[in-house]
Amino acid sequence: MKDILLIFLLGHILGDFIFQTDMIAKEKQKSLRGVSIHSLEYLVVFCLTSLVVYSFKILCAALIISDKCIIIH
Repeated sequence: MKDILLIFLLGHILGDFIFQTDMIAKEKQKSLRGVSIHSLEYLVVFCLTSLVVYSFKILCAALIISDKCIIIH
């Protein structure tokens, strides 16, 4: 549950405040094209954020498992 909250929070901050340009913000108020561009941007940001969050968790798990295997041997 914390992972999903982290992904949504990071995705929202990145999608709305970091990667959204003034042009996109103005365009999405005027046309469907602007909304489409913003939606595509959000999709990419959320996919990358999910990948980073879950890859980090997988990497941590792999390091913990490999560390325990080294200690056992």
